[in-house]
Amino acid sequence: MAAFVLAVSLVPVLAGMSRADATQADPSALLTWTRLAPQVSPPARVDPAMAFDAANDTTVLFGGRSGSTLLGDTWTWNGSTWTAQDPANSPQPLESASMAYDSAGNRILLFGGIGANGASGQTWAWDGSTWTQLAVAPPSSPSPRYSASMVADAATGTDVLFGGLSSPGSYLGDTWSWNGTSWTNLNPAKSPPPRSAAAATFDAARGVVVLFGGMTGSSNLADTWTWDGTTWTEQLTPIAPPARSDAAFGFDPGTQTSVLFGGTGATGTNVVLGDTWLWNGSTWLTSLPLSLLPFLSPQARMGPAIAAAPSPERLVLFGGQSGGANLSSLGDTWTVGTVLATRRPPSSTTTPGTATTSTTTVAGSTTTTSTAPATAATGPVTSAPSPPEPTAVRPPAPSPLGVATRLVHRGALVRVSGGGFLPGATITITFHSARVVVGTTVADAEGRFSTMVLVPADAALGQHHIEANGRARNGEPATLVAQVSIATPKAKRSWLLPALMVALTVLVAAGAGVVLTASARWRHHRPAA
Repeated sequence: MAAFVLAVSLVPVLAGMSRADATQADPSALLTWTRLAPQVSPPARVDPAMAFDAANDTTVLFGGRSGSTLLGDTWTWNGSTWTAQDPANSPQPLESASMAYDSAGNRILLFGGIGANGASGQTWAWDGSTWTQLAVAPPSSPSPRYSASMVADAATGTDVLFGGLSSPGSYLGDTWSWNGTSWTNLNPAKSPPPRSAAAATFDAARGVVVLFGGMTGSSNLADTWTWDGTTWTEQLTPIAPPARSDAAFGFDPGTQTSVLFGGTGATGTNVVLGDTWLWNGSTWLTSLPLSLLPFLSPQARMGPAIAAAPSPERLVLFGGQSGGANLSSLGDTWTVGTVLATRRPPSSTTTPGTATTSTTTVAGSTTTTSTAPATAATGPVTSAPSPPEPTAVRPPAPSPLGVATRLVHRGALVRVSGGGFLPGATITITFHSARVVVGTTVADAEGRFSTMVLVPADAALGQHHIEANGRARNGEPATLVAQVSIATPKAKRSWLLPALMVALTVLVAAGAGVVLTASARWRHHRPAA
């Protein structure tokens, strides 16, 4: 009954609202969890590694622990189905390894973890079909560790690793970056205190890495830090989630906030949490509907994995471990995001000379895909024989692509794809008017590419364009162009009251149901007159 009332009660809140208006609402009111029921799933586990593979448009999961058994299997999620992979090479079975997308190498990067012989210091890469151990080792890489925090920093194009455990009780507080080929110990002037199992994610709306909590000694932490590429800064907020470690943390494009869920509470490893919090860049928000109605979110757990999902535009969460007297590994799949999240079109099959873009983290935008007329002899747009200097501002070349203007937001991730390039050619993605390199990728065996790029956070309002530059099949320079428009931010509107009304409606309905049930039972069992 309560679930039915909730669905009906949401209608007045959302009816008549455009996607642009709705996504300006209080993000904590619009956030929803959805449990999925895929036909095939990975075995239940705690502390697996998971990250979104932008090059292959899948979410990759590796390892973890089930009971006392370490796992070394690899699975991919395509938005609706889990698929077990059978790579020729693979890391050893590992728990609490760190994983992030390597944008410089267009692959998944995995570091560390704890195996049968203790902490690992190996670096591995996943290319969509197999794992390869990279030829880097301490001291030219981080020391062996597990439960470290690693994030793909889209603002710098590097992967950032912080902290972890070298062995039980030995907490680390160093910061490293991976540039696609090598590790660098950054040695920042200021750092968070040493810790393990801290929650971390990249805040695409503000272009910084966010780190929360973790464990040091016998205590869990509740501090918030941001990394801007050179400096750690502690964020002092009037409200914060309770102290925790081993929580899930990911950026939700629909609400433009970072979502924190679960973890181990402050009073012991058997006490797990099931609350949902949002970081908006300056403070923490709690989801009131989810707090009042915990059955609408996953059960409390520690050690789940969370990452971006290929489709729809939501985060996917898998596994973890329940608390209490009987600890058990979990194997359920959930997504979290806004109630108005839309499904992204599947990766396009492009013909030579086509380019498509679809916005993936844009609040209030319309996701569209555009291609040129399908003519076999077209080929990509060819630039002038003498291209301008790299720093020059180039207006869009006359383009037959017919790419419609689309709305994007500063700091949003945008999917750019196209075809007609030389297989294996490096393609550089630039954002204009002021030329900014926002990504690189490599054309596949058919000369196509699809990759995610970040709209500059300081881009001016108005018209812009995105270019993909590389070599055509004939070896000549080629350029594809897509028009975009930076949206004007709308004033935020508070939807706390509608959220309260939704929760109140549910509670009143539930209370009425209890009263009616009790009344019926009394009438049934009352003594005969």
